[in-house]
Amino acid sequence: MTTKDLLYKKFVLFGDSITQRTFDQYILGGDPSRLDYSLGAQLTSIYNRKLQVLNRGFSGYNTEHARHILPELLRIEHDESNSKVELMWIFFGSNDAVEKGLQKVELERYEQNLNFLTQLALDRGIKVILITPGVVDDSVLSQRDPEWKDGHFRTTTRNKMYAAAVKRVGKHFNVPVLDLLSALETHGNFEQLLVDGLHFLGKAYQILFRELLNLIETEYPELHPDKLPMKLPYWRDIDSSDIEGSLNG
Repeated sequence: MTTKDLLYKKFVLFGDSITQRTFDQYILGGDPSRLDYSLGAQLTSIYNRKLQVLNRGFSGYNTEHARHILPELLRIEHDESNSKVELMWIFFGSNDAVEKGLQKVELERYEQNLNFLTQLALDRGIKVILITPGVVDDSVLSQRDPEWKDGHFRTTTRNKMYAAAVKRVGKHFNVPVLDLLSALETHGNFEQLLVDGLHFLGKAYQILFRELLNLIETEYPELHPDKLPMKLPYWRDIDSSDIEGSLNG
């Protein structure tokens, strides 16, 4: 057994609060007694002993922030690390698309930023999945967001403009795009999907998980969890009289 046998390649989830919350079991703003579905936990489980899942979500951040973070993140987790990033999702847009305020990034600049982020990853041979922003229930968000009255509007209509930019970037680089907005719209019933009109409940994360695994199976089949070898042998296959030999197998 060598060090390499215990080094895990990485699947990095890079995004805003919707990424940051992927490991939450108790949804912020939801029922504090209700244990909800955790995408991060399920993703970690299916890639257990295969890929290391890293959550690098930053609540409130947009692509302007991201273009300053990703070079350093990749330096730490890839360039100077013995274990490399194999797969990365890039999932921003819900903050960029706000009508007004500090988080807003103009559509053209948003697309430029996504191009920059994608190129950084591809230059390192990292496989990229771009994810569109999701849906917004503005009838709920307008009642819960204290900044709404100041014109900080978030709507599905605006998110669709930004989702189209994600698709253009995907086409430019020939990298797969997970059209999460369309998948959530198809489900409908935003009350089942969103805790506050913007952030996800477990049902929305379940849809994201399903779409993600389908995309990986289609676009990066060699990275589907069913196709990746497990680190170290199954415990029953270890010869107790020659443990070292079995592990070095």
